[in-house]
Amino acid sequence: MRRHFADCRIENCRCESKRYWIILWIGLGIFIAEIIGGIISGSLALLSDAFHVLTDSVAYFVSIVVAYLVAKRGRDERKLRAVGGYINATLLLIIAGWVMYEAAGRLFSPPKITSGLMIAVAVFGALGNLLQNYILEHATAAEEAQVTHQSAHLHVLSDLWQSIAVIAAGVLIAVTGWRLADSILSIVISLAMIYWSARLFRQSRREAKSDNADNSR
Repeated sequence: MRRHFADCRIENCRCESKRYWIILWIGLGIFIAEIIGGIISGSLALLSDAFHVLTDSVAYFVSIVVAYLVAKRGRDERKLRAVGGYINATLLLIIAGWVMYEAAGRLFSPPKITSGLMIAVAVFGALGNLLQNYILEHATAAEEAQVTHQSAHLHVLSDLWQSIAVIAAGVLIAVTGWRLADSILSIVISLAMIYWSARLFRQSRREAKSDNADNSR
């Protein structure tokens, strides 16, 4: 994929928002598959990933709105991107807390899990995440430097790692019957999500400080 879409007019480029729309629709497809698969298989890790994907999709929509507003109101770009970054970081933190809470509850009463279905759906989700990552990796250099792009990328990467964790948990359950793997790996991923959220908060704060410094001149 080229860094600009074939129909792009460079002087009125909308490639950034188009990229976010594509990964949003991919994310919604993954969400539907994982909700159905999680309910049927009984996997908390899969259901957690589904809601993680839904939260990520909200974050992608926030990125679309930010990209649109930046195109309309370029003078407020730093402020708009900082606000979008704060929203995306908060969403990531909320879903991390939810995953950890649900996983901790299941540590004492792990349910029966259909590992084969769990693995198959998680593989589908991981492939979708890889496609999302591929699309974002082909952004322009100007997009890559923005906190909006970095927010979307961290959401995609966090979901990819959770998909990998779900696959690993499914394999462990299938091979050993150790159902706690589902909850333990969910907790590990939620801790990683908290770390990524903190990174976004720091980056957004830097954007906000840069905006204040520009305005004070």
